[in-house]
Amino acid sequence: MATQQPVKLAALEGLHHSGPGAPMSIGPIELPGVLSFMLHGRTSAVVTGLDVVAPNEAPPVFFTHYAFDTMVGIGLGLLALAAWSWWRWRPRRRATFFDSTWFLRAIAGSGPAAVVALIAGWIVTEVGRQPWIVHLHLRTADAVSDQHGLYWYFYATVAVYAILATSLVAVLRRLARTPR
Repeated sequence: MATQQPVKLAALEGLHHSGPGAPMSIGPIELPGVLSFMLHGRTSAVVTGLDVVAPNEAPPVFFTHYAFDTMVGIGLGLLALAAWSWWRWRPRRRATFFDSTWFLRAIAGSGPAAVVALIAGWIVTEVGRQPWIVHLHLRTADAVSDQHGLYWYFYATVAVYAILATSLVAVLRRLARTPR
């Protein structure tokens, strides 16, 4: 991304100015030189910031940056949950998964959290490349189709997803009511 879409990378990290020793942002904390080191192997390397493009050619930094932070934060949380699971199940302990209410709550929350991370990743991908469909070659506004009847494909897609969502809820409710 640093070579192909440097502006998107700058939006992900909230890096407004180009320069050497670029910091890596972890929430409100900035680690000086870490982004430069991760990208180029040395802390003195120059990293492109958002100042290299006109404001109307830069992606929306707020949504891109916080969606990225959300995605990474949830991913780290899921890794921590996997480590907690291993710790509970390690060979010397052999605990069951059902003897801790907090562990079960964390497992139950991991499913929706994974979906939120997936959506945040989609936001990073799609919003982070704006206003371009093809970086520096084709703008989103120029790629919009005016094909007659295209809206029917949209309606069909919405209908299919509505049917799938309704079916999923019905199946899950039936499974929840079935005695074991």
